[in-house]
Amino acid sequence: MLIETSNFGPIEYDENEVIYFQNEILGFEGLKKYIFVGKEGSEPFMWLQSVENPGLAFVIINGTDVISWYRPQIPLSEMKRLGIDDPAWVQIYNIVVIPDNIEEISCNLKAPIVVNRSKNTASQIVLDDNDFEIRHYLKEDLKNYSIEKDYYKDCEGFIRLVYRFVNELKPVEFNELKKRYLAPSAISFFIIDMINGFCRIGPLSSPRVYNLEKPIFTLTKRLVSEGVKDIAFLNDSHHEKSMEFKEFPPHAMAGTQESAIVDSLKGFSQNTKIFTKNSLNAFTNPDFNIYVQELIKKGTKCFIIAGNCTDLCIYQTAMTLKMFLNSSDTPVDIIIPANCVDTFDSEEHKADLINPLFLYHLHTNGIEIVKEIK
Repeated sequence: MLIETSNFGPIEYDENEVIYFQNEILGFEGLKKYIFVGKEGSEPFMWLQSVENPGLAFVIINGTDVISWYRPQIPLSEMKRLGIDDPAWVQIYNIVVIPDNIEEISCNLKAPIVVNRSKNTASQIVLDDNDFEIRHYLKEDLKNYSIEKDYYKDCEGFIRLVYRFVNELKPVEFNELKKRYLAPSAISFFIIDMINGFCRIGPLSSPRVYNLEKPIFTLTKRLVSEGVKDIAFLNDSHHEKSMEFKEFPPHAMAGTQESAIVDSLKGFSQNTKIFTKNSLNAFTNPDFNIYVQELIKKGTKCFIIAGNCTDLCIYQTAMTLKMFLNSSDTPVDIIIPANCVDTFDSEEHKADLINPLFLYHLHTNGIEIVKEIK
């Protein structure tokens, strides 16, 4: 489709790109259809171009990117109105006013434009019960943004290296592992935090972690069928005054459904070891410490680790295990199949960056990362 705009000339766009406003922009009622227009080199500015009025285009910014402290809480009623099921799809923009005196450039923090990119719906929402300004001057924020942009540019090469590492991971055949370690009895398997409180219910449950159930079930079934007998579940199990609740919401309380192993894996737990932990690191449980040493004494040559979260419980346990092996000069391998680990996603915790970053860091510390175990 084609629109002849006053500011940008002719613009071709696809109907799927159109954003439909449920609550229109204040003062421009009746105009519901817009498209985003960006220009290379104009970051952080972009434009919200009306499809119904070619002469109307708002300058906007993503305020949460430009203004470090700006984290507006969108009312639940508005989230429902926009059909937002997953907060990861929310994008927040702010209308910018550019006066003759550029030093006084400002944006409206009080009435952000909230967009659900999964359904291309949007609303301008007036936020109450806060001190957000209708006219927030941007001069200092833009200066800091420019400095940050240069900093991020320096990091781009490293981020590409990390993604390239993950994208080029190769699978390993279990038959190859049998040849490498001579017998299935030399392989031990740890499943970390595959409990309801992270997969299905509770404040820390995550769709990404739920999606680990199938590949971990498949891997566990394969290992059991091949004769791997030393399998252990390492599960969060907290008491009411757990210190961890200072950093995370109360979760996986001992004896509740949240602390129970998910049904898809529960069948494997009958003939395995189960260790509880009151922190991210399973080694804080002395019984697990002893168990690891017993496995090494009886001939374990490889530990396979699966579960969640890559940057938290997986990382803490795998790195502690690696450091223990290094400190005692014990030639035992650690293997993590990338398809069997993941982390949660939120505005402050971008899983698509954090997950590969921590896989790469585990790799640089001598832990073998494979695409999957087939």
